[in-house]
Amino acid sequence: MRGWRAACLVALVSPAACGPQGAGEQREAEAPKLSELQRLATLDCQCRLAGNDGSRHGKEYSRLTQMLTRQGSATSSVPVSYESDCFPELGENACVLTGGHIPPDGANFICTEEQGIALEELWNDAYAGSASENEADNAVLQRLDEMRVEGKTSVSDEDCA
Repeated sequence: MRGWRAACLVALVSPAACGPQGAGEQREAEAPKLSELQRLATLDCQCRLAGNDGSRHGKEYSRLTQMLTRQGSATSSVPVSYESDCFPELGENACVLTGGHIPPDGANFICTEEQGIALEELWNDAYAGSASENEADNAVLQRLDEMRVEGKTSVSDEDCA
C-alpha cells in the first residue's frame, strides 16, 4: 500500500457491438436506471464480501448492462482504490461504483464509498498516531476482516444464490 498516490486511470472495458439500424432507440427505451444498477452492483459486492462467489444480483447487473457500452474507471489512493463502470448511453458521468480494492491484494475489497471513507479515515488516524505505514495498513486490514464478518450477517443466502 505504500507509495500509492491519488491518480485516475480510465480504460475501455468492452465496447458494445454495433447492432442493426434502430437498435439504439430500442436500447434507449430499455435502458436501466442508474440507481438500479448501483443497487445491484452493491448487493452483489456485499455477497462476495461475505464469502460468496457471486449472486443473482450480479447476474441481473450483467444482463441489464450487456448491450451498453461499458467504460471502466479506477482511482488509486491510500488505502482504497475505487473501481466503477461508466455507461455513456445513460448520460454524462453515469457511473456505478462496483467496489474498492485495498492494494496490493485484490482479494481485499470493500463495496461502498462509505466503507472506503471509513477505512481511509482509519488509515489516516492510525498513521497520525504511529507514523508507521505498516501499523496503519494493519489497522485497515483488521477492520476489513471485521467488515467481512459483519457482511456474513447482513446478507441472506437467498440474496447470494
